Amino acid sequence: MKTCCRCGVEKTATLFSPNSANSDGLQSWCRDCRNERARERYRNNPNIKRKEQLKRKFGLSLEKYDTIALSQGNTCAICRQPETKLEHGSLRNLSVDHNHVTGALRGLLCCNCNYALGCLKENPETIAALLLYVNKWGSIDTRFRL
Repeated sequence: MKTCCRCGVEKTATLFSPNSANSDGLQSWCRDCRNERARERYRNNPNIKRKEQLKRKFGLSLEKYDTIALSQGNTCAICRQPETKLEHGSLRNLSVDHNHVTGALRGLLCCNCNYALGCLKENPETIAALLLYVNKWGSIDTRFRL
């Protein structure tokens, strides 16, 4: 059993995250209190979460992301359209596209283009075959109506 320093409630040790810096190997605050603090922090400054994600996943600052977005006219690098997907009631940010082998950033993509590229496994042969297929049949094919 351990008492949370924030809420003062005695709880089982399984309700505390590990922390090797503390003598008992556990965080001082219980998981519920830590989660509530994080929610408050993100509610008060919504850019913090985005900033942390960009830094952790891509080594990219929010300022650099904004510079890239501005250089693309705040549109997708592939379809040149603005993002249309909603997330929690507001428009999603453009996705950071990167080479999964080298980690090199390529640009910012809308959700649909990012998803399509991922489904095609970034395989140039598959992408070329898809283009040939669409060009062969046209974008609106009435041949196989159900």
